[in-house]
Amino acid sequence: MSVNKRYIPALILASVLCSGSLAWAGFDKEVQNVTASDFLVLAQATETDGFITRTNSDLSDGHTRCGWSIRIPKTWVSIPDITPGWPIAEGWRTPDGKTSIIITWLKDVNEDEYATLRSRRYLESSEKIAGQTCKFFRKINGPTFEQILYINHQGSYYRIAAFGTTQNKAALQKAMESFKFLVPGLKAAETQTYTNANLAISFSLPHGSNLIAEPSAHGVNILNSAKKKVASLTPRSFTTQPGQSFRGIARQIGREVISGASKLTRFEPYQISGQTGYLVVWETSSGQYIGPIIYVPYKHGSYNVLELKSEDSHSQSLEQFFKIANTLKVDTSSAY
Repeated sequence: MSVNKRYIPALILASVLCSGSLAWAGFDKEVQNVTASDFLVLAQATETDGFITRTNSDLSDGHTRCGWSIRIPKTWVSIPDITPGWPIAEGWRTPDGKTSIIITWLKDVNEDEYATLRSRRYLESSEKIAGQTCKFFRKINGPTFEQILYINHQGSYYRIAAFGTTQNKAALQKAMESFKFLVPGLKAAETQTYTNANLAISFSLPHGSNLIAEPSAHGVNILNSAKKKVASLTPRSFTTQPGQSFRGIARQIGREVISGASKLTRFEPYQISGQTGYLVVWETSSGQYIGPIIYVPYKHGSYNVLELKSEDSHSQSLEQFFKIANTLKVDTSSAY
């Protein structure tokens, strides 16, 4: 996929579920085509009165996890690359990136997470959201504020974290107050699983996406209903140097497989199938931007890298690309 370069401020909330810790950082991040239509929109949507209802029914498992809905301003855009991925976590922000809200399902909350917020001088109180009393932490820093609440529902916790400027506080408050759980016991939408035994991989196609997966001469192509390529999976053979790490491979392989690749403009870890892969975007000598591409550790026959590449820059295709990435499974025996 070719994209144009532009910088925006991004506020990323990283949820470390295994330890229950909470961390966030503000930084300028290079992304593609910064418009509302070119960000991921992962939830189903219904629009009314300047606000739009986002519904995450895919989270429901009929037992411990329950889907939810929330109303947010229709001009807000979805935040890509949230960890953990869909449907466990999802978030939106203003187009300028200064205000955001992120919802995360947590199996449990480590008491250390609460202690961390208290040590950072967050004010703690009890509030009622979605008909239930929850822990509410808030902090004001001049023109900016942070609000984080935890809801205990059917034995699981749901964290809603909001960060922003005071001018957007009313909209954020309206969004948080609109949060609702879906009907208890609602089961997740069915997905279509594609398995390729020859390549020792499998992944799920998003429900209702009308995507199809077809074997290609070198791997698998994922096509939309118009037979346009949305993404591709390709095994690669890369000549390694003694002691070279997979991180080093991921930084170099683009120069071999992308025509005119001249500069790596984005490089970050990306968890795939329990392994650390790397998400990259390359700039070519002609000024085009190729990506996102995810390289995954892989050992199958003569291959040692599995490449998942976005082939279409439209927002719906990007949404589908990341959903596929988050369901990709590689045979554990193929670990690098």
